[in-house]
Amino acid sequence: MVFVTQLIFYFLFITPPDNGLSSVSYNLEPPKIYVFAIVTVLITLGGYLINDYFDIETDAINDKPRLSSKSLLLLYFAVLLSGFILAYGLAVSLGRPTLSLIYLVAVSLLYLYSAKWKRQVLIGNVVVSLFTAAVPMILLYAEREQLSLIEIESAKNPTLSILFFSAFTFLISMVREIAKDIEDINGDSAAGYKTLPIAYGINKAKMIAGFYGIALLFTIFIWQLCSLEFSADNTVIHLFILVFLYAPITYFLIKVLSNHPNWKTLSQLCKAIMLFGLLLLILIKCFYN
Repeated sequence: MVFVTQLIFYFLFITPPDNGLSSVSYNLEPPKIYVFAIVTVLITLGGYLINDYFDIETDAINDKPRLSSKSLLLLYFAVLLSGFILAYGLAVSLGRPTLSLIYLVAVSLLYLYSAKWKRQVLIGNVVVSLFTAAVPMILLYAEREQLSLIEIESAKNPTLSILFFSAFTFLISMVREIAKDIEDINGDSAAGYKTLPIAYGINKAKMIAGFYGIALLFTIFIWQLCSLEFSADNTVIHLFILVFLYAPITYFLIKVLSNHPNWKTLSQLCKAIMLFGLLLLILIKCFYN
């Protein structure tokens, strides 16, 4: 998902073939963009592996099968080394080897998240959500000088689309992270974690998840007002937003307020909503641009 997302944003929003600016030279032109996306995937994979390593005890309580601790560590260091080699090679090819330090910072933050921050109220949730939001945002940083040369209307502005999707993914990730914390409350409590539902109770955690859900609806609505005309030409787009974004998010909010929601199902629903958000931007770019 991370790999595909970055390629979609790069080729559809950063360097669209119809931008009329063929003279613009991009930093991450192929094959560099593929290496860049692979490095991002390896950072993400490394984060999952080290998280599973620190969660072996709680996953056993929550009945989640995992690899052995030795296997997880071996895979983690193999992924870590492979990612750094690629990141350093890419940074050198761009003439800025110090950019490889971003890789080290990213993996260090994910390590701290798994080892410490995820055990604390909201800190871990925010870190994971920020990393999710950074998947498209890092492209803005990499091509910021090139994008400044592209003069297009606001509704077709790649920066606006990327900023919207980053805000969208941050909010839906926060909702999902809180849902997962409630789902894993038994194992986390036994391991001595102080996650949001453990520290303040499930009801308050549900309220905060609902707050982020409402903020997500508001964000989509504001973007819809600013970027899409309410015309017959855009009817399909508005129907898509209604059916695949507003409806499932509203369903999530209703289920959260119920007495016994299925948190695993709601967590999966959040992943589907994130995918629908990406599909919305692809639909707009490919058929309504």
